[in-house]
Amino acid sequence: MLLRISSQTCPVCKRVDAASRKSQAEFVCTACSHAEHADVVGAKNTLAAGHGGHRTWSPPGVGRGREASTGPSAFRRATASVDG
Repeated sequence: MLLRISSQTCPVCKRVDAASRKSQAEFVCTACSHAEHADVVGAKNTLAAGHGGHRTWSPPGVGRGREASTGPSAFRRATASVDG
């Protein structure tokens, strides 16, 4: 359902309003006046849905779950136990 309204949802205040979509390319939020290209707004909202929020996304290996333990220090720990 998000994909249908992703370019009508403000990435700043999260208000959903079809009137915010001024044209095919123009987005201006009716609540907070945030203005941006409509495709960028849709992309941000889609990214946020997939990553739990575009402001919380971080590259692989930076502070999240299993990915964080695959860096060089994890390799050193693994090889140290094999070497004895």
